[in-house]
Amino acid sequence: MLNDITKIIERDENFNYMVKEDCDIPMELENFIDGRKINLPFVSMILEKCFPYLQNKFIKKEVIDNSIKQGECVHKMISDSINQRNDFKVNLVVNDCKNQNHLNIAKRIITELNSFIYKYDIDQIYSEKTFYYTGYDCDYIGTVDIILKSKDKFYIMDIKTSRVNYTEKYNAQLFLYKKMFEQNSKKKVEDCFILNPREDRVLMKHENLSNQEKSRIINEIKKLTVIWQ
Repeated sequence: MLNDITKIIERDENFNYMVKEDCDIPMELENFIDGRKINLPFVSMILEKCFPYLQNKFIKKEVIDNSIKQGECVHKMISDSINQRNDFKVNLVVNDCKNQNHLNIAKRIITELNSFIYKYDIDQIYSEKTFYYTGYDCDYIGTVDIILKSKDKFYIMDIKTSRVNYTEKYNAQLFLYKKMFEQNSKKKVEDCFILNPREDRVLMKHENLSNQEKSRIINEIKKLTVIWQ
């Protein structure tokens, strides 16, 4: 079992995590709940804090908004496609998307995903699973794009749709996902990947962080206070 909390949480328009009404809450999570609000730093917040120099203030708001909409649309298509998988491979579920650029990106991701399924003999795929991490070092919450299982081996994959490749930031993101997943599932992650169809290397294996970088990220998490928008 993955021991995720996906079924008991939802996110508001600002992507804050909230618990659904009338659901059983894990004991460890209760300490971080105020009403329905989950007062834990989430992964995207942590990454913005750890890599502030990657936030380009000179990009037009319209460009940023379009990029966000593209990411949300593509992620939904991929998630729906995985959740409706009933065969060895994944078939693209389009729903109501009419944007040809979004569709082309989603098609490329599905092609790469099916190649991965074949190469690694994947028998189960999970999409958009939410976990939280609590420990002596730090506490946080996040949602993993894709988890793939091959017999007793697990792989984590994150989807990117931007032309900009922030390798350092992506490696930190996968470090946090891996740490979170392994604590909850009690399973070891074999490897982590970034899948970005707009890069020359569409599928990129993550690089392990140095101990110094891990410590820096964990220390930044400790300083974070969740401020609800």
